[in-house]
Amino acid sequence: VSTQSTWGLLTIMVFLVDWFKEIYGMNWRKLAERTVAVGVVLGSAYTIWTTLIILTNCESPVVVVLSGSMEPSYYRGDILFLTNYDPVPKVGDIVVYRMKTNDIPIVHRVISTQLKADNDFYLLTKGDNNEVNDRGIYGVE
Repeated sequence: VSTQSTWGLLTIMVFLVDWFKEIYGMNWRKLAERTVAVGVVLGSAYTIWTTLIILTNCESPVVVVLSGSMEPSYYRGDILFLTNYDPVPKVGDIVVYRMKTNDIPIVHRVISTQLKADNDFYLLTKGDNNEVNDRGIYGVE
């Protein structure tokens, strides 16, 4: 264990001890006020997030770009606000998807679509800054 991580852990422990002392020293009314305030903040955040999910028809309406594969369209760290209204993406659309094996969102452009017999479809995507398409990362089903 490094000295730096030990100091960081000690700092957190001192903060928690001081915080518990402050809470223990409060009268019940002040403690109730703080508890309600924290509950209102958390409840508001949950309500806003749920409203965004409903309005955008998207399970994750906000995504951060994690790589440079879509430069110059999007750069690492860009924040994207998503919608999911168009049922079938078209060639040229930018889509966000997750692989079954990885929960990290991938932001890439559709370069090809293929309709299956049951009216489902396959998409072939590629990052604007990548040399090859994404066929290699899909794996075999």
